[in-house]
Amino acid sequence: MNPSPNKETRKRENEQSPLKKKFKDSAISKEELDAAIANGIKLALQEQQRGLDMAVASAVKEAVDSILVPAL
Repeated sequence: MNPSPNKETRKRENEQSPLKKKFKDSAISKEELDAAIANGIKLALQEQQRGLDMAVASAVKEAVDSILVPAL
């Protein structure tokens, strides 16, 4: 069974893609690229966690200040 003409066209366009050519011609390996992406994701998650930690700390402080302190 032959692949559809559209599929063949897309495959050929993908193989001739300037972006794909740039990647092939670049000095970075697939492993290095994967590691860089993983590090970027890790940093983004750490930053998100810091933001959540600050929000929780702020909410707890506000609750303590508005509920517990006046009760004392």
